[in-house]
Amino acid sequence: MRTLFLIIPMFLALSVSPLRAEVPLNLIVEPVREIFKETNGISLPLYVFTPAHHREGARTPALVCIHGGGWSGGNPQLFFPHCRYFAARGMVTFSIAYRLTSREGVTPGDCIEDCKSAVRYIRKNADRLGVDPDRIAILGDSAGGHLAACLGVMDSIFNAPGEDTGVSALGNALILYNPVVDLNSHNLLRIVPDRPLRGEPGLSREEIGRRVSPLQYVKPGMPPTIIMHGLDDTNVAPDQSRRFAEAMRKAGNQCELKLLPDTKHAFVIVNYTAPEEQVVNAIRLADEFLSGLGYLRGAPTLTGPR
Repeated sequence: MRTLFLIIPMFLALSVSPLRAEVPLNLIVEPVREIFKETNGISLPLYVFTPAHHREGARTPALVCIHGGGWSGGNPQLFFPHCRYFAARGMVTFSIAYRLTSREGVTPGDCIEDCKSAVRYIRKNADRLGVDPDRIAILGDSAGGHLAACLGVMDSIFNAPGEDTGVSALGNALILYNPVVDLNSHNLLRIVPDRPLRGEPGLSREEIGRRVSPLQYVKPGMPPTIIMHGLDDTNVAPDQSRRFAEAMRKAGNQCELKLLPDTKHAFVIVNYTAPEEQVVNAIRLADEFLSGLGYLRGAPTLTGPR
């Protein structure tokens, strides 16, 4: 069987990185776009990467990727390279969109709601998508890490009106890259729009920040989690991840914390600021975490420049 090197990112025609994964030609997949939610005239898509030779009705572990951008920017394409890689490793992968504070005039609470809607959509369509509804991992970076963390700890709040809350919107495992978990620390509240949370007018900005902070909701029974944070991160302080990991462990939850030396913010994003070896390491750590949970088999196939 012929093999090629999967170039990451394949979606950037003018910016090719030498990160490579050895992938047989017949395992390369392209995304299918589906609309998972219509709200206030806005259509929200998710992008499905289905492993080659996958069959409808299979029960394959899934990975849902949530992009960062301060709740105001970014796009699902940022995680297309990662989705392609993990699809080639055998998972059904998704990169999801959500409303942005800069464009749709929403709050982080609405962003949480949209991400929960996406997970419910995947679970409701698990048979058609070939997904095991009990093995859905959530991965996010920065503000996406915040949203991913929310999908591990916020079960009864920020649900879309009329949505079937009998279908869980929570992940079964969390992969958090430099996540925001406490919006009232390290001057992060300044980037949250001064708008009321839906149904809760009159809250102070500090109270809004507290309501949308995953750190406030940690309790026993949360999903197994890995957190990766660069020690040179000046956007989101590493102490955020330290405190979240400490709270998770105190509550009796499985939580790995990887504090990475000489590493800045958003080190998992291809062709952003991090050296390629840091991007490779970040993805391989996620791969090893998922393998440890039984979601993947074998060693990671991603390598750095040759």
